[in-house]
Amino acid sequence: MFCPQCGTEVWRSDNFCRTCGTALAGNAKYFPVGVGKFIFMNVITWNLYTLYWFWKNWRYIKERDRSSILPWARALFSQLWYYALLSDIRRHHTCGPSRLSAIALGAVPYFLTIFLGALPAPYWLLSVLAFVPLLPAVSQINLLNRRSLWSIRRNSQYRGWHLPSPR
Repeated sequence: MFCPQCGTEVWRSDNFCRTCGTALAGNAKYFPVGVGKFIFMNVITWNLYTLYWFWKNWRYIKERDRSSILPWARALFSQLWYYALLSDIRRHHTCGPSRLSAIALGAVPYFLTIFLGALPAPYWLLSVLAFVPLLPAVSQINLLNRRSLWSIRRNSQYRGWHLPSPR
């Protein structure tokens, strides 16, 4: 596969040309992952997968917009940057505004998950469910990326390092 702008050879998994930065048609706009895998990975990693998911999404945005954001910082402080991610999704999505407004309301419960770990025992165990307010955003990202189904399928597969993986 070659970049339509500069002709550089690119990998099928590339979202942007490494030489000129052109967005490659039909490729994912955000980091797509199946909802089932998102839930599974968050539960077994005690929500560390959420940081990875945010980091990947902010990297996609940084490459797409050629901005100078720091994806690792936005992932680390994801409770503060989740609404900004939802706003970016809203700018690129074509579904009705009421649906996206409802999704944006998920930013408030996700922000409040900061305090789940401070609850007395055994209620602090609820912090394992901190990813739940992110599920609508994961679904919307998959809808946005529906033209690049291969990337959703690839990121939704379980691999050896995801052990134990249900088959």
